[in-house]
Parts: sequence; C-alpha cells; structure tokens
Amino acid sequence: MSRPTSVASRPASSMQGSPSPTPLPGGLASTLFVPPPARIPIDQYSAFSTPSARYGHACAAIPHPQHGPASTGDVLLVGGVTGDGTSLMDVHLLTLAPEGEGMPRWTPIPCNATPHPQPPHQLLVPSEAPTPRHYHSVVIYGRLAYVFGGWNGEDIYSSMYVLDLDTYHWWQPPNNTTGVITVPKDDMAPPPEPVASTPVDPAKRESPLPRQWHNACMLGNTKYICYFGSWGVRAEHQVHLFNTETMAWIKPKPKGDIPPSLYGHSACGMDQSPDVYVFGGSEGAVGRSNLVRHLHFEGDGMSQAVWTTIAQASAPGLPQPRARTNHAACICGTYMYISGGWDDIRHLDDIWALNLRPSSPPFTHPTQPGVITHTFHVLPTHAHCSLSVRRLTHA
Repeated sequence: MSRPTSVASRPASSMQGSPSPTPLPGGLASTLFVPPPARIPIDQYSAFSTPSARYGHACAAIPHPQHGPASTGDVLLVGGVTGDGTSLMDVHLLTLAPEGEGMPRWTPIPCNATPHPQPPHQLLVPSEAPTPRHYHSVVIYGRLAYVFGGWNGEDIYSSMYVLDLDTYHWWQPPNNTTGVITVPKDDMAPPPEPVASTPVDPAKRESPLPRQWHNACMLGNTKYICYFGSWGVRAEHQVHLFNTETMAWIKPKPKGDIPPSLYGHSACGMDQSPDVYVFGGSEGAVGRSNLVRHLHFEGDGMSQAVWTTIAQASAPGLPQPRARTNHAACICGTYMYISGGWDDIRHLDDIWALNLRPSSPPFTHPTQPGVITHTFHVLPTHAHCSLSVRRLTHA
C-alpha cells in the first residue's frame, strides 16, 4: 500500500448536520471521514452471563480457524476495572452466532483450571494468571492471546503474558521483563527508573518500560506485534515490536514525521500490509489531538519504519471528528472506524469512518443499506473497547 500524502489539517467540528460525503474533486489522494448514523439497542445483541460493568478492559477478536482473520469468530475480554476502582483479571468469551442464527452469548472462562499441558510454543514457560489490572492490551495471533502492561491503581507493569486459547492456560516468554513502576496515590509523579528484576541500561533496552494507556496491534500478515504509547504517567513515543516466533522484543528507530509522546490514542493495523494508523490521543501540554498518523514498516525484521501525518478530511465542508482520548477504533477492509472517547468536556457517542484508500473510486458511504455486515452500539463513554469481527463490503 502506498503511503498517504500529507495534507494540512483543519479544525474539528461536530458531526450534527454534516453534509453527505461526496467523491473528492480531481481524485485528490487524501483521507475521507464520514459519520455513520446507525445504532442498535444493546439488549439485542448481548445476553447470558454478561461480564460485570467495567472500563479499562481489553478485547480482541478470535478469528474462526476455518475462514481466516476476516471471518466471524469469538471475542475475548480480559481484565478491566470496576466503578469503585477494583482491578480485575477475569476472562470472558463472547461467542458470535452466524448471522440470523441466534444471539451472541457470554461465557466466563476459568483459566489454569488444570495442570499445565505441553506448551503451545517451545519457548513459553508455565505461569500463574496475571495480577488484576486495567489499561493493558491484548493481541491475538494464531491461537495465542498476548497480554501486556497495565495498571492496578498503584503498580504499572511491563510483563508479557500469553493465554492459550485452546486450553486456557497462562504462559510467559523466557527472560520475561518484570519491570514495575509504583505510583503513589498522593503523588502522580513516577520514580525516574522502574524497579526491575534485572537492571537494564535504558539506552540498550529493547523491551518497553512499564506502561498503561498504550496500544498494540498485529503488523498485517507478519509475525510481529506493534506497541506504541505511554508508560507510567509520562507519555511515550517509542515504538516496540514483539516477535511471536522468537518471543523477543525489538526497538526500531522510525524516521519521518515522528509524533510527540502520546497516550489515550488508538492504533490499528491493516490486514495484509505492515501499516499502522494512529488517531487522536493526548500530546501532554498541547492537549488532545484529532490527527491521523501513519506508520509504515519494511525491510528484514521490520527494521525500517517511517511516520507520516495525514489530513483529517478531504473535500472542503466535510466534518471531522473532535479531538479526543480514550476512544475505540478498528479497521475493516479499507475503512478505519473511530467511536466514542472524551474531548475534555463531554463523553462522546459518535462513530466515524476514515477511508484509508480514497484514490480507489468510487467513494461509497460505508453505512448505506447493504454495505455494512456488522453493527456497532455506542453510548456516551470513554475508556471503552471496539474491535472488528467482520469485514466490510463495499458496492
């Protein structure tokens, strides 16, 4: 996929009263945001043993093994925090029935219920379940779910845990970094260095420092998981890769228009190419952002990477999402969907679609009848999760 052309950004605006999206004049190669309007009542698509109310949890789609990564599968939910501040580390599975064949069903999953069997990867070692946490990440590759980082209200983690989705046993990579930052409740300034089981020179450190409010995604059809975002209460702009074959960390040195340190952003990877799209987040003193940033990897071992900042909208007069943090995002086909979040004034309940390949006409509204093959439900909220479980089709 070719890298998008940078175009000057314009101020954000509300989606109310927005005009219908139109094809770009002259085939301008830019991005196109359109606000999908449809919603489905929440009681129509979730039932049975619903997980307790929470936020700061992590979700990931489990593809159906017979139909590839774009197929209908299940949804894994891990951890989170309750309204009274109690961190969780329970695991739930949302089974998605085929279209027209019943309602999705939640099932709580007991992990490590039996002695550990043979490891699903020769380098993994048996592990206890992770300690309760929230603002962590989960990424699924094959039949393994990779859970990284998080916060329990005081301690921020840098450990990696791997959940076998066939046996529901927890494992850890060898030489797993166990760095922890303890943030005093009465002082949100972290200590200068994390407390680790083995001291590591930060300049030589390949693995991420303890972090929360970061984002993680697979790099297309590669074996690498990409991590980007904050650690502790200090924002972070470093990019880290985790090799799921060697179970080792890599820290590339991207070039180009490198973004500032971010947290509360979203990051999504394309299905078939090593490209990551980052939207929004907080830039510290600068405040919340509504910029779209593109990170492209190439070379042996994904050793080369380039950042590009992309325009918000394309044709004059089209609306743009408000600057925000703690929203949810996913990529379906050639569209990136953004929903909810916090704009420093209110909880947001909007949904936006960003055309990642607008130079491929015709441009279609991704929510016209017969176009969407899955649905969203959005309430005014932030720190929630969204994920792609089915591919969009366009006429």
